[in-house]
Amino acid sequence: MSKYTDTQGYTRVYDPHNPCSDKKGYIYEHRDKLAKKLNQKDPDHPALDAEGCLRTPFAVHHRDEDKANNEDTNLSLKREGRHKSHHFTQNNPHPEARDDAGRFI
Repeated sequence: MSKYTDTQGYTRVYDPHNPCSDKKGYIYEHRDKLAKKLNQKDPDHPALDAEGCLRTPFAVHHRDEDKANNEDTNLSLKREGRHKSHHFTQNNPHPEARDDAGRFI
C-alpha cells in the first residue's frame, strides 16, 4: 500500500477499495485504524456510519500530539468540538479564564 505524509503532517494511505477513502482513493491512516478498531469491538458504535467509516462529527486525537504516531494506544475518539476545546485548553496560558469547553468565562 502506498503512503504519504500530507502538508499537515498526517499519514494518508492509498486504498481505493476502502469505502471511507476520498475521490483519489486515499484515507487518513489514523481515522482508518480507529474505525477498524471500533468495528471489531462494536459494529453498531454511534461514531460509525453504515459503511463502517467514522462519522464527520468525530475526530481522532493523538495522545502524544505526534500526528505520525498512529499506534492503537496513541489514538482516542473525540467529538469534533471537544477535540478542538481539548487542544485550546491545553495551549491556553490562562485556564482559569475558560470554562470546561474552553470558552471565555
